[in-house]
Amino acid sequence: MKPWAYYNEFAPDAADVLRELIKMGEIMPGEVDERSIEDVSSSDLAGFTQHHFFAGCGVWSLALRKAGWPDSRPVWTGSCPCPPFSSAGKKKLCPECSSKHPLPHAFRTGIFRCTACGHDWYADGRHLWPEFYRLIKEFRPERIYGEQVAGRDGLAWGDIVQATLELEDYTIGRVPFAACGVGAPNIRQRLYWMAHTNLQRCESLAHLQPTRVQRQANAAPESLTESGSGFAGFCGVGDTINKRLEGLAGDGCNGNEPGRHGASAAGSTSETGAACGVDNSIFHGCGQGWKWYHREHDGKQSGAAGENGNPNPTNGYWQNADWLLCRDGFYRPVESITEPLADGFADSLGYSRIDGRWTLDPLKEKAPSRKSRLSIYGNAINLYAAVEFIKASMEA
Repeated sequence: MKPWAYYNEFAPDAADVLRELIKMGEIMPGEVDERSIEDVSSSDLAGFTQHHFFAGCGVWSLALRKAGWPDSRPVWTGSCPCPPFSSAGKKKLCPECSSKHPLPHAFRTGIFRCTACGHDWYADGRHLWPEFYRLIKEFRPERIYGEQVAGRDGLAWGDIVQATLELEDYTIGRVPFAACGVGAPNIRQRLYWMAHTNLQRCESLAHLQPTRVQRQANAAPESLTESGSGFAGFCGVGDTINKRLEGLAGDGCNGNEPGRHGASAAGSTSETGAACGVDNSIFHGCGQGWKWYHREHDGKQSGAAGENGNPNPTNGYWQNADWLLCRDGFYRPVESITEPLADGFADSLGYSRIDGRWTLDPLKEKAPSRKSRLSIYGNAINLYAAVEFIKASMEA
């Protein structure tokens, strides 16, 4: 059977981008389903080799290819919506006791449970893990990849994911690390996770699983975040992933709070912490933009790869960026190309940037607006962070 992918994406503009990327051959060929995941059943998923939920602009498919994952090998991916668990999302207060730290319900869409009084209420319809879990439980894919924000709420969400998947006999590994760990000129801290059903490999540890599942599934809400500080998993999956990513991973990207995993592994004295993978860093002020320090070459931009060989913005994918000094005293990267400066000028003439050049686009009338494109790209995962995580999990 010819490899064929299923893409589920609710936003019409993002779905159009997926279709164009399929036509261009950038991502795996397949079909795009614009229905809400709430309306999808397991019978709709038969006959596809790969399944990508909350597909956005298809970065998971591209990352799999770049990591060496063949199109013919089955896999599921799903980056569940992050607004309910990020600082940009709705602030959720318990309507009964006004507690600020509810937990997402493991099995009920949009429902959150108060950790203080135990009250359940409908807080945010974008909490869609229960729908993804429903399809996983019915279809039982062999391997699943996902991603979520890595703050306190995101790590608590990860505990819910781990507990529910372990109930279905899945092995899960997860690790939080920042995009700057792969050389990106930004933080973008995210929790990456992988689950698989390799029960034969885990047979010798089967006696441990009921105890762990029972502990997490039946635990008091306050204790559900006990594993949120790092990675977890049976069969050495978490250990293997963490070993490969030890120079990239971290729980924070802050000058005063170096990431726990990265700092201990790399032994760096970086001001921003080895969580960024930028040893003896030339950057400072992660939370306010990136400021270039001219330490060794007065007034000149400098800085090579860290001693442990990890990428930074001078030797990775973003090495050709132009760094512009802004009026607030911070340098920020821009793509090193020339473009028309008048807002919307190129669009009005029917041009699109294809392969780094502005080219007349016959599909321009179908293209999403600039605002939509910014939203689509801004919601996407970091391609190179996903590639590193996939490679690490493949080694496991």
